[in-house]
Amino acid sequence: VNCFGLNDTIPPPPFGLVGTRGKSVAWIQSCPGDKYAASFSDMDRSADHSGMIQVGDEIWVCGGDQDQTRSCEILSLKDGRWRPLEQKMNLPRIRPEMKVEGRKVFVQGGTTSDINSVTGCRNTQEVFDKDNQTKGWVTE
Repeated sequence: VNCFGLNDTIPPPPFGLVGTRGKSVAWIQSCPGDKYAASFSDMDRSADHSGMIQVGDEIWVCGGDQDQTRSCEILSLKDGRWRPLEQKMNLPRIRPEMKVEGRKVFVQGGTTSDINSVTGCRNTQEVFDKDNQTKGWVTE
């Protein structure tokens, strides 16, 4: 988590660090000041085998085990509350990688339980454009 926009007389650490355990997300190293919530509510699901990335002032958790493989939960760092992303991904994603470019969120790869898969890995990615959310996730 990038800590920016803070004006203290002593320079703050350049970043904060969050970690997960089951349904909990907590600061390992918190950002100084009052820009972000001091603690976070628990998720409605486990973060096991999910991808996680910072998107602005949010943490996105996508994919994972069981019935969570196509969904994303979003944590607001400002108020510490979770909300589901309404748009589901097109394919199940277990252990995906994630990245952000501009205002686009990418969920890449992951594993699959498809019996026809030779490698057990997905060779596609899905892109969510925050500026064009009505398109939902686009598979590439």
